[in-house]
Amino acid sequence: MVMSENVPAALQRLPVAKVPGAIAELYSAIDYAHPFADGNSRTLRVFTRQLARAAGFNLNWEALGGDSTAQARLYVARDLAVNARALPHIRGHANLRDVQYALDVLAQNVTLEKLLKQAIS
Repeated sequence: MVMSENVPAALQRLPVAKVPGAIAELYSAIDYAHPFADGNSRTLRVFTRQLARAAGFNLNWEALGGDSTAQARLYVARDLAVNARALPHIRGHANLRDVQYALDVLAQNVTLEKLLKQAIS
């Protein structure tokens, strides 16, 4: 999906099975940029829900569960995606080691794409 085009239209053209991956990619790209000092997660959830709706899909974050465990799963999945995106840009050996260690420790957790597959219809 090319980000310079109309994103809802691009999502509509994708096979349904690829929509969660495309939204996960966009979500992690925006979260990596971390545009706000506070409220990035809440803003991203609202934005991606509206984006999915504009493309004809329902993104129901509540389908993931409303408890603290569900929120933790989402945050870990998000952290995995953002750290994987950051990894090629890290220059310091200590920072690189820390991020790679975090990725290794969290690797058995569910990915953002898999979580979104549960939430998108």
